[in-house]
Amino acid sequence: MSDDATGRFDFRRPAEGGWGQDILRALARLTRLPTGAETAPEVVARLSIEAQLRGLRAWPVAGALVGFLAGLALLATEIVGFSGFGSALVGLGVLAWLVRAEPDMALARFAHGQATGNDDTSRRAAMTETVGPMGLIVLFFVVGLKLAALASLSAPTGLLALVVAVVAGRTAMVIAASRLRPLADLPAPSGDSRAEASSASARPSLSAAALAAGYARPTREVITTATLLGAAIVLLMLGPLSGVLALSVAIIIGWLAIGQARNAIGGYNETVLAAIAGLVEAAVLVSVVIL
Repeated sequence: MSDDATGRFDFRRPAEGGWGQDILRALARLTRLPTGAETAPEVVARLSIEAQLRGLRAWPVAGALVGFLAGLALLATEIVGFSGFGSALVGLGVLAWLVRAEPDMALARFAHGQATGNDDTSRRAAMTETVGPMGLIVLFFVVGLKLAALASLSAPTGLLALVVAVVAGRTAMVIAASRLRPLADLPAPSGDSRAEASSASARPSLSAAALAAGYARPTREVITTATLLGAAIVLLMLGPLSGVLALSVAIIIGWLAIGQARNAIGGYNETVLAAIAGLVEAAVLVSVVIL
């Protein structure tokens, strides 16, 4: 990669690559799957902000791969004799392990912030605390809802449902990043000199705080590509009619969640994006059962 100022090659920066690298970096960011040294957080942090934002186009693909792996676990356990409930439990457990349970825990933290904060600053601060009663209630309810939905489906349909749900959740994260203001753009809480010093002296990267860099937003091309990819995968998995209905549910729930994040805390950070993904995942799983 050449340095824009001097034209010389910068050996400290990794090659930004194309779709292959974008998919690997998406998997490294969103999952615990081993993807190689080029996708390590400290390496990704040295990429240009533009390259990191461009990589969002691959998030639906990464979601499809993760959902497929979790669905395979569900299918395998039913084949060896597990009940529908047991297979659903294993499938959700594998999914939670693969994604570090980030969507569900983020949703719990977001609910805790809404319940305990009085304004956007206090809600943002509460989201970093230990999850309280309201957060635990939301966590148990959402996980239980997903478990009940998966348990009511046959294993092959459950596999498709997991793929569709995770793809929809990851696509919603990308759209939310384009519709909401990064919290890094917002002023630090008054009196927080450490936060002020940090924002002044360090340029946060997407690998360190999801997309809350505050210096750029995904381009229209990236948003369009990710949205079309996500929609295509959903339609391919469920067919035209069921796919359109599932997409409609994802759009409605995602739009409501984005509006709530804008009104409650003024923007997005890593927790907000993951919480939106968790909410959309649950809604899409339920919609597959209804359909």
